Amino acid sequence: HPNINRDKVAIMGYSSGGIISLLSSDEKIRKQLATDTLKFAAHINVYAGTIFIFKKAEPTKAPMLFLSGEKDNTCPIEKVIAYAQRLKDAGGDITTIVYPGAHHVFDAKMSTRTISTTNDGNCQFEILDDGNLVDSATGELFSEKDYPGDHIKPCSVKKATFGRNMSAAKKYKKDAVDFILNALKP
Repeated sequence: HPNINRDKVAIMGYSSGGIISLLSSDEKIRKQLATDTLKFAAHINVYAGTIFIFKKAEPTKAPMLFLSGEKDNTCPIEKVIAYAQRLKDAGGDITTIVYPGAHHVFDAKMSTRTISTTNDGNCQFEILDDGNLVDSATGELFSEKDYPGDHIKPCSVKKATFGRNMSAAKKYKKDAVDFILNALKP
């Protein structure tokens, strides 16, 4: 559209949508989606999982913001911080904000509760340059077409904690707006 500056488009995703925002920040994905130098101007990942990460990260250099809950057992903060550091080490412009006491979906209207469900937050699979996956815990190599199969069962747990954290719910919006205004400024 003529009124949209193609160099000022950002992507923001929540939970599984955050995985898309995260993966789209890699040069390998960008080259598959764009025929020229077009890329997102910024990436915001809100309580995003790191179930899929690149073995060899090649960040596009667009600024990226992780907004995560300290007690998120669906997208464990340890894994998020470790991958954020891997992206930084690969030259990425990465900011991570952790909200104390916050669980997954900290902006939800429901109070915090633990439910019985399959939670794959303990799983992590590295994407190789050829598109195959490696289970980070076992080193097992498998094809993307074989996912999830038996690969996800050993790392899944049967509970997840979700719910509103008033402080995080308020603060993350301001943090996201501040980040995007800074990332897209002329």
